Amino acid sequence: MSNERPTAPRGYTFNGACEYLGGISRMTMYRLLAQGELSSYAVGNRRFFTRESLDGYIDRRLEAAEFSKEIG
Repeated sequence: MSNERPTAPRGYTFNGACEYLGGISRMTMYRLLAQGELSSYAVGNRRFFTRESLDGYIDRRLEAAEFSKEIG
């Protein structure tokens, strides 16, 4: 028996990534991909998003919100 805690998945499916980002629509996810806001990788014909990519996007949005508060 291992004492290790279960870890969060490293790769999220397209739908899983939408949920991770607060339940955004598939169209919004496609737009973020097209704009280069998120990176992904393919395994066969399936697309996955790393937790780091998703968290990076969230961090950038939070920084932008803080900046707009400071100048507004």
